Formats: sequence, C-alpha cells, structure tokens
Amino acid sequence: MEVQEIELRNNFIWELLTEGDKKKELFEAITDKKALLLYITKSRLEDHFLKFVKRNNFDIQLKKAYLDELTHYDKIRKMRSIVALQRTLDLGEIFQENSIKHAFLKGANFLDESMMGISRPMRDIDVLVDPEDIKRAIKLARTLGFNFQRNIDQYPFLNPKHYDIPTMKDKEGVALEIHYKILRHEKSIQCLLSTKILENKRLVKKSNKELTLHSLETNLIHTIYHGTLKNYFDVGPAFIKDLFVCINNPSLDLKKTLKIAEEVDLKKELESLLILFDSKVPKLKKELTLNIPQEIQSLLKEIILLPVVNAEVNKILSNTPKEKITYFIKLFFVNKEEIYREYQIKNDSYFVYLFYPLRWLRQLRQFFIPLLKGFFSSKGKERAKLIQTYINYLGKNLI
Repeated sequence: MEVQEIELRNNFIWELLTEGDKKKELFEAITDKKALLLYITKSRLEDHFLKFVKRNNFDIQLKKAYLDELTHYDKIRKMRSIVALQRTLDLGEIFQENSIKHAFLKGANFLDESMMGISRPMRDIDVLVDPEDIKRAIKLARTLGFNFQRNIDQYPFLNPKHYDIPTMKDKEGVALEIHYKILRHEKSIQCLLSTKILENKRLVKKSNKELTLHSLETNLIHTIYHGTLKNYFDVGPAFIKDLFVCINNPSLDLKKTLKIAEEVDLKKELESLLILFDSKVPKLKKELTLNIPQEIQSLLKEIILLPVVNAEVNKILSNTPKEKITYFIKLFFVNKEEIYREYQIKNDSYFVYLFYPLRWLRQLRQFFIPLLKGFFSSKGKERAKLIQTYINYLGKNLI
C-alpha cells in the first residue's frame, strides 16, 4: 500500500472512531477499498464501519462479497459478546450475593447502555478479585459451570510472578480470567492500581442486573495500560475507540484521573494519549495543560493505528540485542512452576518433563516464524523502533 493510501486510511479510521466530520470525504478518497476492508477485519472494527457505510449509502461502492464477509465476522463477534455478557451478569450476581470484593475489567466497562451497547466486542470475561477472595471466587465460578482444564485444586493460585490465575472455561467455551493484580511487572501479589480499582467501584445496570465495574477514572487508566505497556500495543486501532469513549464521558473527573495515574506511575502514558484527543474533546483543553513533544504525539498516533500484531514479537524486536536474548530465553525456557501453571498439572507430577518438548514446539510455532518475519520485515523493524522510542520517552524498561 502506498504511503498516501496509508495516510488516508489512518485519517479515515481516526475520524471513524472519534466521531469526526471528515469521514465521508476521506473514505471517498481511498482508492484501495479491498485493503481497507482487510484492515477493518483484522482490527475488529466491522460494527463501526458497517454502521458508517449503511448510514451514508456507501454499500453501492463496495463489492457485495466484501460486505458479506464483514457482516459475517460482525455477527460472529456479536454472538460471542452476547454469550460472554450473559455469563458476566451471572458471575456478577453470584459474586455480589457472596460479598466477593471484585470489579469487572475491560469489555464489561464498555457495555453500559450510555456508552456503546453491544457494539464493542467482548471475547472473554476479565474480573479483578481481591486476593483474599480468590479461592471463594473460584468455587462460585465452578457452580456456574466454569472449570480449569485439569483438576488443580492444590495449585498455588497467588503467585507474585503472575497477575492472574490459570484460565477457566465453561461448556460454551467462554474464558474467565480472574486477576488479582493489574501491573504485571510489579513483584507482589497485589499492585497499587488493583487496590485503587477495588477502592473506586461503581454499579451499572444491564439487563435488569447490576454489574460491579471500576470507576470511570480507573477504567481509563487501566485501558491505557492494557493498550500500551502491558503487551506492547497489541490491541490495534480498536484502542482508539475505547479511549475516546472513556475520555468523552462527561462524568469523567480528569483531575482525579491524573492524580491516580501519578500515584501508580502511569501519568506520562495518560498525558501523552490525552493530548491526541484535545481537538475532539473540548474539556481537555479547558481543564488540562498538556506539554507533550510533537514527535511523541506523532509516533504514538502512528503506533496505535497499526494493525494488531503478536505482542511477544513486538517485545523482542523493540529492544537492544542483549535484551532481545534475555527475553527470548524467558519466552522459551521456563521452570517447572510455569509448566504446572500452563498445562494445569499437579505439582510434583512425574509427567512434568513430558510437557517441556510440547511447550517448545508450541512456542516455536507461535513465535518463531512471526519473529523471523519481523527480523526481515522493514515494517516490523519500523514498528519496533517506534515503540522503543516511546518506551525510552517514558523512561521504562519492561523486560
């Protein structure tokens, strides 16, 4: 795709996801519509795009086969979202009845009627639970049909090296991820951000049931962390819509958000993303004075408009040779504790050593080929360079 086409595409996507008024003219200027639709599908933006197309009668400009494909993926994502939402409501009800200290994360926070209805894909369920309530939460989830892959009742669920317990699934295949902390690099059972989330909760009604979500302020901070540092910008442009919805909410307290962000060491990340929306959300200029270098603003916008990629490959490519080797070793060579966790087998099982070659094969298949492509791809290297420049600006080392 030519540079001019990429620029047109990026400007169109930005306007589409921030409710801009230049969408129509930008869309008409894009000549390679097939490449645009492929980008839309990879980025999980079908719902937003299809609404735009139908609203402006652009469907006559697009091949029916392309629209049918987008509609197909959109329906699949919505069906999964509806199932995941229903299971979230069930969990929320039983957790409240049993006084489990919790707050649902990510997708559930964007399903409020006043926000986005069901248009925001919700692939699985993420919930933060106070470490003291983890075992009770697991038992309650089991009563609703959620189970581990194998029987791991003796597993040490709280491990400072991780931020969640092994994934549970129900018979419909809905994944439940129970977190006990948010900031994965903190070497403790609970981090300051998870404490802040559990201290600042709100109740939202959905389908005549109440969901415990975290506050608008901590939701924005968590959204930023999840879309940037946690997995090296692996969310893709859907991140823009989440940010816009958070920032554009009239009830959001910006001063409080900045205060919490500073306390959890995410203020620089917050400010550098807020400034990208100052022309879209008037209250940002009114209430805040943000001084972010133009170079950082430009590269950050470019990064978040790139399609979804493998987070681990991003991490390896975005570091110095020494850090690359260090992370590569961490990725492929782990201790028995990690094998117990990943394959959900009993501690001290004699079969643990059989899982090492299985894991190596999985890691090679999942990461090695994309990694090789990244090393030899100018686009992959350029992406990694942009991300590393931003991380250097933040002054953080995430390996």
